[in-house]
Amino acid sequence: MWLFELGPLHKKQLGSICDGDINPAACTIKYRTSHIIYSNGKTQYVSGGSCSSPGKCVSCNAGFYASPERCRMCTAISNCDLEECTSSTNQACSRCDGVVSEQAGHRAYVASSNKKSCIKACSWRSDSTWCYPGTCRSEYASNCACTSGFTGKNCQTITTKPTIHYNILRLTASNGDTAEAPPNINSGPSQSTKWSNINSPSRMYYKFTSDYKATPPTAHAFIEGFKVGIVSGTTTIKLKRGGRVTSTKTFNCGGASRTSPDTNLYTCEGNPTGSSVLPLPFQHKDAIEFSYATSNGGNVKVRNKESNTLATHYYSGATQTHTFTMTIDLVDPYHCTGSTACVGSMLTAPNIIKTSTASFRWSGWADADAGVDHFVREVYELHAVGAELRVKRQVDTKTLTSSTTSNSYTLTSAGVYSVVLSAYDKAGNHRSARRIFMYDGTSAVTVQANKQLRVTTASSATSEWQTTSSAVTVDWTNRFINTVHHNNKWLQRVASVAGLGSDYDDNEGDRRVSAISNVQEVSAVKSLEDSTNASLALAVHDGASTQFQRLSRKDSNTEVDPVILQHSTDCADTDLPTWTFINLREALTGGVSMSRCSMIADFSLIIRSPS
Repeated sequence: MWLFELGPLHKKQLGSICDGDINPAACTIKYRTSHIIYSNGKTQYVSGGSCSSPGKCVSCNAGFYASPERCRMCTAISNCDLEECTSSTNQACSRCDGVVSEQAGHRAYVASSNKKSCIKACSWRSDSTWCYPGTCRSEYASNCACTSGFTGKNCQTITTKPTIHYNILRLTASNGDTAEAPPNINSGPSQSTKWSNINSPSRMYYKFTSDYKATPPTAHAFIEGFKVGIVSGTTTIKLKRGGRVTSTKTFNCGGASRTSPDTNLYTCEGNPTGSSVLPLPFQHKDAIEFSYATSNGGNVKVRNKESNTLATHYYSGATQTHTFTMTIDLVDPYHCTGSTACVGSMLTAPNIIKTSTASFRWSGWADADAGVDHFVREVYELHAVGAELRVKRQVDTKTLTSSTTSNSYTLTSAGVYSVVLSAYDKAGNHRSARRIFMYDGTSAVTVQANKQLRVTTASSATSEWQTTSSAVTVDWTNRFINTVHHNNKWLQRVASVAGLGSDYDDNEGDRRVSAISNVQEVSAVKSLEDSTNASLALAVHDGASTQFQRLSRKDSNTEVDPVILQHSTDCADTDLPTWTFINLREALTGGVSMSRCSMIADFSLIIRSPS
């Protein structure tokens, strides 16, 4: 319908009528509420439009459509600021809620491909997710995929623990001795306890290093900062006695925080006095439990594209803890000697060897707590210092496993030696056993030309006859000597060694710590009776053969010095048979026949030195 105004001269067209109204009121509807929001933030409540022909509206405001008689608001689409439509059912979103610009990372919602819906995007909004470190396929918040090691709505929870690369606790004694735990300082639990014999450490040094690395994906447009790493570290040391914790000390390492995480290698280190950490001294079988804990974390900075503000959010981290123990052992290893079940020798060595290789054997060593860890076998050359043999030099040392029960060493020169076997437990306590032995393959007993073997009861110094019936007395004072042994004093007493108990020293065999009884290094002479005396008296009787020989107790070089003596008491000299030198071998084996009225005493002195 058209509306005209009639006048006296002509008629004037006033406009089309839409829904009973003419422009400018035609077509327009003023809504009380509206979901139409323009890019400038203004909410549009007025539909606008004009009536172009009866019942037809045109030029409706954005977000409204022309329907018969009026411009009407497009049907709302959730989270859409501005819909477009030509009817009440074909609405499409031209701009979703929270769009700062039409590019990824600059909008809170993104229109679906058919623009029939607005889908929540990963964004700065609290009702969404910043999803970092992570990715958002198609920008959709529902497609947030956190980087491995992160979880949670915003990927704000770290699930991967930091890595502790190195961890050590070192006790230092006042004398400089140290004990370190764990056994492998570059590895974590679980490890066996480490043993120590330091009961009053002057220092307790602790240290561990750790790191945490994350490789984030490309940041969203609204992410302006990302930093994660180590944010804290602690060292806790406990004293356990009888299985109960009696003292605890905790050190906060510092040097990092969630605001400023350490993205490199984090180090926690300290060297406090022992008494400031735990009550001293420690007791036997005390346990020191020490724990190293380190946590990761950090922060992400998120830009609110709508308000242009920057917010910092913090990550919830994970904690890695390494716990180890060090146990105090103050008791030395021991040998089973004295127990009924003991069948082993703490150390067996030869007394005297003529070849250069000395062999040693041992067994029966034990340690009730830490256990025997290893043996150390040492060989020392001895030399005379005053009236004793003392260590001249160490000629060899060798560390052997706890299962080793024998060893040998080849000497390069003759002499007196000591072999020391030390059993060490895992705490460093040790006990030693010592044996003395002699290596001499060349020296010999010799006679001194200016000294004689004499029958002092003979008729005269040059006579081979003894006409009395008294005992035969033979004297060999200073006649025999082992020059090598004598000059080097190899038979002297061996000096004691500090820290070596007498019950673990050499108290057995021929060459022991005590001196070998000798005269000019001739240790013994074998006859009908053993003696080191320089003379011997024998009772004789007419018509019988008497022989004797003097031998050393050692099976070694000999010096034979024969004396031939004829004895007569009741026969005239003419009755004596013609003197014939009696073969020494026959004399020694008893292969000599004697007449009734004559006696030949054949003295064969066989002198040996202890070698």
